Amino acid sequence: PVLLLLPVLLLLASSPSRGDEPRTQPATIVRLRGSAEVKAPGQNRWRTPNERERLAPGTDIRTGADGELILRLSERNIVRLGENTTFRIQVAEVRREDVPGQRVGPFQAQRNNYRYEMNLQEGTATSLLRGLGANSQYQVRTPVAVAGVRGTVFSARVSRGEGNEGQGVGNTGPGNQGDGPNAGTAGNAGGERGDAFNLQANFT
Repeated sequence: PVLLLLPVLLLLASSPSRGDEPRTQPATIVRLRGSAEVKAPGQNRWRTPNERERLAPGTDIRTGADGELILRLSERNIVRLGENTTFRIQVAEVRREDVPGQRVGPFQAQRNNYRYEMNLQEGTATSLLRGLGANSQYQVRTPVAVAGVRGTVFSARVSRGEGNEGQGVGNTGPGNQGDGPNAGTAGNAGGERGDAFNLQANFT
């Protein structure tokens, strides 16, 4: 049996390993304080969530005046929603990929790469991202701008006010590395006439 198993192990070690197909990555509520509601994808009814509940991509979240909700997106990646916040987990995927030039015994080393797209309509969202792989993507879309995040901490606050044309201006600070991918790209405001949005974003 040992002699029969050895050629199989050698074959596995020599054959190239390919990354997995992307898989859905649900988020988990790790802290819930005050009033908060969620709406599942395809549903019209808002309901009160529970701590440790898992939320699928497409879930809408809103907090009240006394609300706070912390989501664990994946290992070492969390996002905190402050009071009076409306937020959606648009896309959340994970994909296993090979690490070039690294092996674990006879096998090719692999790592997780994530793709997240979040939608912040109003309020405050602070993302602490310590577990993103080199090829991971984390994007926050607001009525004012779209920000591709490359740093460790990203905080965004979207406030609604009165305006003539329903347009706002997004002000973003420099990113962790001070390069283009860390800056938000200006876009058109999504409010109706009479609404104005302001985005304040901090990268560290």
